Formats: sequence, structure tokens, C-alpha cells
Amino acid sequence: MNVLREAIRNILLEKANRDMSGLAISVVSDNGLKILLYDAETFINGVREHRRLPESKDMMTIAKGYIHIKPAQTNGPCHDAWTVSVSGAVDGYGPTLYDIAISLAPSKTLMPDLGGSYAVSDNALGVWKYYKEKRGDVTALKFDNTNMKSKSQKETTPEKDDDCALIPGQNQDILGYAYRLTGSPPINVQEAVQNHSKLLSALQKIGAADSFKNILSQVGSLYLGFAEGRN
Repeated sequence: MNVLREAIRNILLEKANRDMSGLAISVVSDNGLKILLYDAETFINGVREHRRLPESKDMMTIAKGYIHIKPAQTNGPCHDAWTVSVSGAVDGYGPTLYDIAISLAPSKTLMPDLGGSYAVSDNALGVWKYYKEKRGDVTALKFDNTNMKSKSQKETTPEKDDDCALIPGQNQDILGYAYRLTGSPPINVQEAVQNHSKLLSALQKIGAADSFKNILSQVGSLYLGFAEGRN
């Protein structure tokens, strides 16, 4: 059964939705980066039809995913990785959301939230495993676990940039790494970011930009509660 479940997860990852046409990406710098992927085309059509901005609950059907990444400041240098604090996506956009985040992270490097209060979900573990084993454009960078009590168990290196405090008991074969994008992003992230900027400019002209930003912030908060899986 575990083999079957892993095979299904791999198929879903390989068939991740890469079609970015009509989509937009909102990026807010607030305790890291809060990234929301949404269907701008559906949003615009809805505004034209109803002559108003959607409410946040209606925007949840337009949003494709939300991810919040932060610098891994409390764990150590950690390869200068940014931590995936929370994430959630629909319609096969989960792996795409991670690709967006790794593309927008200043270091182009992500890591699981190993210092968080929740275990890494099965869905998220599948993404990290896919990065490690099947992505030629992503490099897995092993951590030197500074939480290991026994020096004989710790893989000591002279470098400091790989030092990272990891939670005991986590799947170190997959989660004991940072993941760095070394090639070009497999999706056109900047075009989707520009789509959001263009939409904001258009809304600014009618005095609705601030209201829209507030709606997007509320959608992000809703995803904190309803995300399919953490990090």
C-alpha cells in the first residue's frame, strides 16, 4: 500500500499544473515573503459581471495556492535557505507553488520548517522527495545537524554555512537538506508577478487597489487555517 501511495504521489507531482496563462502572483514582504497564486482572468471576469470586488470567501475559489517563506534565522546558517512556514494549494498547483517560492527566495534555496510545531505533511514530503530525486535543476545541500547530541552521530564539516538545528526523528534522508534552484525556473514566474502589478495599476485608477490588497491578505489568512498541508 505504501508503494502504491508513493507511486500515485509521484504521478501527481509529474503532472503538476504548469499552465500559468491568466494567472497572477501577489508577493508581500511581511515576516518573509507571503506569496499568493490566483486566477487573474477569472477575477477580472467576475468583477465585470458583478460590478464589484469579490469577498474574501469568494476569492478563495479564485486562489490557486498560498505559501509563506521565511529566512531560517533561528536554526543556523542552513545554507542560507528560506523556510517554508505554511503552504496550501488546489488543482495540482502544490509543486508549482513550491517552484514559485524557490524562484522568488533571495537565495533560490528552500528548506522544510524543521523548527516548527507541526510535522511535515505527506504532501510536502512528496515535493521535497521529488526535488531530491527527480529534479536535475535543483541541488540538494546536506545539513550538518547541530542538534545531534553525540558527536559520533553528527556529520561534522569544517564549514559553518551548512550548520542547522534539526528536530530529532524527522526524515533526515529527505528533510535533512536544503534545496537550491540551480537552473532556470520551469515556469514563467516573473510574467505572473507582472500580471498582478498590471491588475493593481488598473484597480488603482478606480480607487480599488487598497481594497483588493486587503482581500488578498484575508485570503492568505484563510489559507493558514485551510491549507491542505503544512510546509
